[in-house]
Amino acid sequence: KGKKARDEKPANVADFEGKVEILCDQRLPQFDSGSAQAYAAYSNDHNKSSLIALVCDREHVPRRAAANIYNGFVNLAMAKLVVYGTVFWPPEDRELYVFIYYNNLGKALMEPNDTAALGWRQDDVLNVVVKPMVNVLQDFRDKDFVHGSIRPSNMFMSTDAGKAKSVILGDALACPPSYSQPAIYEPIQRAMADPISRGKGTNSDDLYALGVSIAVLMRQNDPLKGLSLEQVVQKKLELGSYAAITGKDRFKGEILELLRGLLHDDTSQRWTIDEVVAWLDGRRLSPKQATATKKAPRPISLAE
Repeated sequence: KGKKARDEKPANVADFEGKVEILCDQRLPQFDSGSAQAYAAYSNDHNKSSLIALVCDREHVPRRAAANIYNGFVNLAMAKLVVYGTVFWPPEDRELYVFIYYNNLGKALMEPNDTAALGWRQDDVLNVVVKPMVNVLQDFRDKDFVHGSIRPSNMFMSTDAGKAKSVILGDALACPPSYSQPAIYEPIQRAMADPISRGKGTNSDDLYALGVSIAVLMRQNDPLKGLSLEQVVQKKLELGSYAAITGKDRFKGEILELLRGLLHDDTSQRWTIDEVVAWLDGRRLSPKQATATKKAPRPISLAE
């Protein structure tokens, strides 16, 4: 019966349990999530809602267990998951795992793998990015969920009458945890690991990624432009994350406290979500300054 149903569908349509039809020849590359490719889809009810189907790569295990937790979140600043599971994929003549979201996402704040310097105003960053993301991270903390893909290229602009209103955080389920996350958004220890081996991570790692995202959106210059992954890690080790990411930019006022608190390389000193909420409520907190790295007077050569 299953094969007969498949045969009745056009070759360019994948049917998901009779609920959703995925258009295999209509790619939406702007919504790709790591190795998972995005395709246009629509619901099979009378509404014919516009959807995004993320088709997972068979080489990487999707976060199926985490999807149960994700599906319990009710937050407008998160991509809304509709259904997920296996679907027969005609182009490859086999079943693949898919995650299907409502297509209410706008344009990404940044192109994938672009570290750029966007020069946003402090007020815009606070209202459009920080406040909705802090609300999301509180929900994550409460249900012990780690996103692992917080970055501007995975934040999509929601607009109201053409004006930026808020961001919507994109997918985190179609790839292993942090697999698609560029090294700049990962704390030093995790940035040094192979992407496939980073593990689930913690809420503190998500907060660090938010801190980097804020700095990238606000800074006027990109001090890490053209550097390799190893060189980015080296800069963070030598200068500390805050100095390495912000470079010559000088941030003033309240946002400086937030950035220093979120980008602290010592996890025990990094701000928690409760401290970020207290900062938003107007409490002034003083992040501890990172201690200067001690340098040896002479080098010791090992294997050249």
